[in-house]
Amino acid sequence: MKFLLPLLFFLPLCLFAQISEQSFEKMADKGEYEAMVQLAQEQLKMSHISPQDKARLQFFLAWGLDEGPGDDSLALSQYLAAENWQKNAPQALKEYAETLGLLGFFYSQKRSDFEQALIRFEALEQAYNRLGEADSLKVDNEINLAYSLRMLERMQEAEQRYKNLAQRLLKQPKAAHQDLVRVYKELANLALEQDQVDQALQLFQQALQLAKENFGPESKAYASQLNSLATYYYRLSFYEEAEPLLLEALKIYKTQNIQDKKYAAALGNLGALYIELDRLHDALPLMQEAAEMEKALLGEDNLDYATSLNNMGAVYMRLGEFEKSLAAVKQSVAIIKKAKGSSHGSYVNNLSNLAYVYTVAEKYELADAAYREVLAWVRQHRGEKSLTYARILYDYAILWEKKGDMEKAIALNREILSIQQAILGPDNPKLLRSKNSLAIYLFANEQDEEALDYIDQVVRHCTNKNVGLAAEEQWQQQVLEHAPVQNTDLLKSLGLYYDYLQRKQPQDYKNRLEQIEQTAISLLENERKNMSAEADKLRSLQAQQKWVLLASKQAMQEKNYLRAFSFSDFNKTVLLRQHLAQKAGRSLSKLPKEWQEKQAKLIDNWKELRIAAQKTAEQSEKDSLLRAANTAKLKIDELRLELAQKYPQLAQLEEIKPLDIQALQKELRANEALINYMVTPEKIYAFLLPKEGELIAKELPIQLEDLNKSINDFRKSLSDYPFIQSDSLKARTLYLQEGQLLYQQLLAPILGEQKQFDQLLIIPDAALAHIPFEALLRAAPQDNSSYAELPYLVKDYAIYYNYSLALWQENKQQQPKNNGQFLGFAASYEGQAGATSALRSMQEQRLRSHLSPLPAARQEIDFLAQEFSGQFFYDSLANEANFKRLAPNFSVIHLAMHGLLRPRQPLLSALAFSENNDSVENNFLEAHEIAKLDLNSDLLVLSACETGLGKFEQGNGVASLARSFMYAKVPALLVSLWQVNDVSTAYLMQAYYKNLAEGQSKSKALQAAKLQYLSNAEGIAQHPAFWAAFIQLGADHPIKLSPGFWSSKLMLLATVFASGLSILILLYIILRWKKKDQKAGLYQK
Repeated sequence: MKFLLPLLFFLPLCLFAQISEQSFEKMADKGEYEAMVQLAQEQLKMSHISPQDKARLQFFLAWGLDEGPGDDSLALSQYLAAENWQKNAPQALKEYAETLGLLGFFYSQKRSDFEQALIRFEALEQAYNRLGEADSLKVDNEINLAYSLRMLERMQEAEQRYKNLAQRLLKQPKAAHQDLVRVYKELANLALEQDQVDQALQLFQQALQLAKENFGPESKAYASQLNSLATYYYRLSFYEEAEPLLLEALKIYKTQNIQDKKYAAALGNLGALYIELDRLHDALPLMQEAAEMEKALLGEDNLDYATSLNNMGAVYMRLGEFEKSLAAVKQSVAIIKKAKGSSHGSYVNNLSNLAYVYTVAEKYELADAAYREVLAWVRQHRGEKSLTYARILYDYAILWEKKGDMEKAIALNREILSIQQAILGPDNPKLLRSKNSLAIYLFANEQDEEALDYIDQVVRHCTNKNVGLAAEEQWQQQVLEHAPVQNTDLLKSLGLYYDYLQRKQPQDYKNRLEQIEQTAISLLENERKNMSAEADKLRSLQAQQKWVLLASKQAMQEKNYLRAFSFSDFNKTVLLRQHLAQKAGRSLSKLPKEWQEKQAKLIDNWKELRIAAQKTAEQSEKDSLLRAANTAKLKIDELRLELAQKYPQLAQLEEIKPLDIQALQKELRANEALINYMVTPEKIYAFLLPKEGELIAKELPIQLEDLNKSINDFRKSLSDYPFIQSDSLKARTLYLQEGQLLYQQLLAPILGEQKQFDQLLIIPDAALAHIPFEALLRAAPQDNSSYAELPYLVKDYAIYYNYSLALWQENKQQQPKNNGQFLGFAASYEGQAGATSALRSMQEQRLRSHLSPLPAARQEIDFLAQEFSGQFFYDSLANEANFKRLAPNFSVIHLAMHGLLRPRQPLLSALAFSENNDSVENNFLEAHEIAKLDLNSDLLVLSACETGLGKFEQGNGVASLARSFMYAKVPALLVSLWQVNDVSTAYLMQAYYKNLAEGQSKSKALQAAKLQYLSNAEGIAQHPAFWAAFIQLGADHPIKLSPGFWSSKLMLLATVFASGLSILILLYIILRWKKKDQKAGLYQK
């Protein structure tokens, strides 16, 4: 696709007649265009005004409207009125020249109507000759005139004018070389459009050097030439050369606070570049800002705005948002067709992109018709041997491949390569994509040898001809040593070769498969170093996961279980672990600490601006925040390039190191085993590693679709309180069915009859992170068994969880702070509705109005205050500001409050503290705020709704509030997987902490608390909905809790009354169940 259009480069003419009454020129110099309009309108109302003065005032009125916030249509009518009188008045020739200059500029810049612009510039040329004006004014006009010819595709005339002007300027004093910059740039653009790439590069470089010498390295003119040279590199696929030029140009514009058409063009160009680098979430906000700026500056009918819409369509296409893509590209095509008709080059360019969208959307007839129209135009205007023709053929071949005609697709790709090689030479990177595409079609047509030759050429090109497909000594190291930063083409070729080896299985193919797998994973690891947007990193991890899954599947087929086990954990928490490493003052990328801090500060600022833009509903504020976010993002990219120069070792690729089985077993405790799951679209694997003994690996007897259905049904039977209450028999049947089925499918194949351990560390994957394994049933229950009598897994094993084995190992390495001090918060929501309307947004008020009271939350904190040493807050003191101020100083943090889950915007999920009318904090502690905290606690308990639930993100774990606290360096958390009854929660929390105080590990303490609950519960209170939601996440070691002053004195009394108190609490739960709130169901957190 063609994403960049040439940029206009005009300088307004500066011929101003003097009007004695007022100095319009002074107003224009100061940018006082509204005052200029007002004055001109007032003077036009004067009586006895001469026709010449009237025409002159109409000119100034048009100028003010044109440059200011006025109506462009009115400006045009006033220009035309002035022109109409002046062209027939010899005495107004100079004034006529001024009108022609600005009117021609108006047509070219705001209307993209180059035919009308050319008419004015040619008339202005004649007027200058009659006036005998200075050469400087003639040069401006000649450049504008030649540019209009070029836009009208009268290439020979344009080229001749540019060359004549260049020769004339070279003979003049050095001061005239400022104009030579513009001439060289336009000649370069013209050469590039005619596929004269070497000549174009020489001219672009000359223009850049002249701009630096004549205008300075911080000038707008120099920035414009940087952008032009970057456009050249972009069009020839030299992306690494283009990016620093665009970043430097944008830095100059930002430094001088320039926000004009050229700045918008540079933003769009950088966005187009990021599309090619697969940094789509970096590209989209740049495209959006460019489009909004062009819309405001130039109007909705302008070609540049249409181009930005087209670019946005390209991003949406790559993100899989086809409806948005189709709408944007259609609008772009409609704008150009309306403004320029169907014969204009811009219309044809965007129509080709629309054809591609139609192809992806499987609207093949519409796509074919559009491509035929485009190709006919290109044959006529560019020729069948042009790069433009080759580009259109590339997309057209995809259409034929989709339609199943491989012969046609192959023929088109051969023609493409022939054109590209003739113009660019055999070693240009633009040929790589074409060679890969041709290889795809050849493989599909069973022409394997020729296909292998093409992908060998790609691999050799990407490794500076050091290594191809043939097996060589240290092949993997050679590829990694010479591979470029942008690896899309290389990865494509490796993928094609991998598929071929699997299909044909030549000698020693298994070793080659393993080499390719590890090489591809390392290449993607390196590519991710240049990404800032987390969404792009996650997309990269998804691409990497495809290779991880291939490696795991191959290893399982070969019964190489150690290798499969190693890959099963590889991608699970990459981003989280990198974040923790940076917080700990070390770096997985070997970056010095001071640079880490500088980089982290810039990234935090960028994220804050993006989040603020998400939260605001007011469009102008949103646009302002997004612009600020783009500025922050540009600084991040500038720093990245600076770091690449200062620390070249950052770009070095490293081989992926497998998990060390012996080190893992050493970390396990006696009677403990770990279970690691790997969920793939085709297979589901489970690995069991005991403290002593061999690794056990199994392919589980369940398909992904069936697994997801069972998990949803299991969760429904556990967490849907109205369902459990209204249809208790059906709910029980569903629970018994799914509880047994999931155990048989997920655990029985690997646990078998083993009895040598009583503690399990479970590393779930995908939707498995949403279920409590403790509530699975090991056997079919006896008829009429109570819920307390069911064979729960929790009765045999203490269970805890982590997002990955690598993270578990790092959690274990964190030394306990162990000051034993508690920080407890019991939020209150009574009587707060409407109290903060002046300080809170409508959305915040709405969220708080739906928070129901939590009477048992206070009981939780009361218990902690009586039993343990620390600080405890209730009511309005349980606010966000107090938490942020105090949280870093405590070993154990307990938060009894509502949690608000935002699945679509997980960074805005929040804990709801008490409202205290704070003007700084809104008392919703959001996930992105949590992640930036620097906590020192050993344990954090989230006694709130669904704090462990969230969307699974490959490479980053579950996007939950719990994960945000892990980002804040909390090694262990107690969290919930669904809405929890507040009274049963209070009971479980008290038992849990008492068990911890006795020295039990966290998982043992939670297991005992659940069993204690079951032994005392009666009736419906025994249902796992009331006790199974809480799971232990992270480090499991015991922690020391400091008792409160009265705790030890009352221990004996508490023991005497413990059993009686338990019965009273459970009776209270049952009464609360029966006397439920009709509106909200159970009292839930």
